[in-house]
Amino acid sequence: MQTAADTVPEVNETFTITLSNPSSGILLGDSVAQGTIETDDALTVTIAGGPAVTEGASASFTLTVDPAPAANLQVALAIRQTGDYLSSAVLGSRTVTVAVGATSADFTVAIIEDDTDEPDGAVRVTVPNGDSYIVSGTGAAEVAVNDNDATAVTLGAPAGDIAEADGAKVLTVTLGRTLAQGEELLVPLVFDGAADRGTDYTTVCANEIGVACANLNSGNAAVTFTGGAQAARAATLTLTATPDALAEGAGEMVTVQFGKLTAKGLSGGAQGLGSVAFNILEPPPVAEVSVFAGGAVAEGAAAVF
Repeated sequence: MQTAADTVPEVNETFTITLSNPSSGILLGDSVAQGTIETDDALTVTIAGGPAVTEGASASFTLTVDPAPAANLQVALAIRQTGDYLSSAVLGSRTVTVAVGATSADFTVAIIEDDTDEPDGAVRVTVPNGDSYIVSGTGAAEVAVNDNDATAVTLGAPAGDIAEADGAKVLTVTLGRTLAQGEELLVPLVFDGAADRGTDYTTVCANEIGVACANLNSGNAAVTFTGGAQAARAATLTLTATPDALAEGAGEMVTVQFGKLTAKGLSGGAQGLGSVAFNILEPPPVAEVSVFAGGAVAEGAAAVF
């Protein structure tokens, strides 16, 4: 069968041949066969994504068509997301028109602005092959979406002072959310007050996945949170008083607050909240009682002490 050559942009086409009404004595085997005419004039569609955007903006994409279509070209799209940045009305199927004679069409995808701290995400658009065009490359493009809400970091502890005789205070550093893979947050701790860190008290850090403590008893103290599978969102530090024989008055103050937070992979940054202050109390004084005997007395008299 001879096909006709043309210069009309089109996709591959199929044709079917069916045998019927055989002559007497002829038995048909497979009576239907399908052939494919591979076009050399197909419209080719390519999709590209624009630069990263911050939530509340719109992600931009461009469809490119080669050659320019002889009529308006309807291109079907599928819109998906990583994270939670698109409304249900935006997700799913969509059609973009490339005008007759044009070689490209731009379109945008609206991104929700919210007050929720969340990991960065992305908008992904895919283009399947259509009836009147074929798709070049992977047929997909992605635009990164950056969150703009700060991750909260809170420092807290139960109220009240502690005794010098092995009294303890539990400090908790808590994140507003668990960090995702690739996110990291350095939380410096500033210890101050009349009590000497490492001498009047010592601090230890509980073992948690994704939590690392450093220099708790001398130097620049810090807690580092690293995101990932099963990563903890809180660090627990136990501060224990060290008894001594020194007379230190009513007690010694301890204060703890955050230094400057350093975030990696958190587009919205981080915000520290809270501080802790308490006293390490001296043990109460021990009363000393002495007894002294008076002079000798005659029998029958009262002894004086």
